[in-house]
Amino acid sequence: MPCGLCRQSGHNRRTCPQRDDAPASPSTVSQIATRHPAATSPRAVASAAATAIGEDAGLARGTAERPSAPSPSARAAAAVRVTSIDARVTGGARPAGDAASASAADAAFVVPATMRGRLPSVAQVWESRQSQDAYSRRSRAEVEALAPEIDHVFEVQLIDAAFDAYARHPTVGRVLRSEHAQFRAIANCLANANVTTRDINRSKKGPFKRAKNDWVAADYDDGRCPGVDAYVYRADGRRWPDRYGGMRDAEWTNIKREVVASYDALAARVDDVADVAAAKRETFADYLQGVFLSLRIDH
Repeated sequence: MPCGLCRQSGHNRRTCPQRDDAPASPSTVSQIATRHPAATSPRAVASAAATAIGEDAGLARGTAERPSAPSPSARAAAAVRVTSIDARVTGGARPAGDAASASAADAAFVVPATMRGRLPSVAQVWESRQSQDAYSRRSRAEVEALAPEIDHVFEVQLIDAAFDAYARHPTVGRVLRSEHAQFRAIANCLANANVTTRDINRSKKGPFKRAKNDWVAADYDDGRCPGVDAYVYRADGRRWPDRYGGMRDAEWTNIKREVVASYDALAARVDDVADVAAAKRETFADYLQGVFLSLRIDH
């Protein structure tokens, strides 16, 4: 029977002279995404890296022979080295990290692109808000006549930016499925929900999106951000045009007050998370505070 590695006779896989792999060329890992465009999961990317290493080994020997299979250590090294390109291959999702010290579920976990999840029911939110829109102070009946929507008071896009910064922090390491689930539950908790009109909801999102982009562009330095009011009012105090016409000055004032209250509730819940290491919990809390301070809301 021919050897399983080189397909030649006279020895087996264990004693094959080609068992040791030649070192991969410097370009091996950077080429994986273009060689294997169909690889879309961390496991597939690691497999692609291993295959590329085997191909480079054959090229290094200058022969047309079947390349030898990479050793387990080479495959493990490839899996680690493709971490940086995996975010590009998978469209922005990041692999959870080193699988050696975690469960199989955590080893396969890929951090979702957003913390958005299922909010409480409309009935629960109305009860929590005493049947009143916290932004417009309209009654439940008035809002329900104007295309009601459930809104995250402290915008999910702000929490997403904070969590992305957290997950990239060098001391955080692996993001576990369980810790992500707990932080995601906090983002979608009842204290962060309000029922308002569609027009107000849409008018509200734009200024916070621009303020969030400022914070990210400033490399998470809230001191370099102009604040969310800069995208509602001009320097002379006049309002910027609002394509949805949903917010009056009084409503914008109420929105900012509710954002402060929701941030306080979220921050308290992050501090109370019991199943996440204290250092990691504090890092996420710091970034959540940073994106909040970048809004420059008086409180």
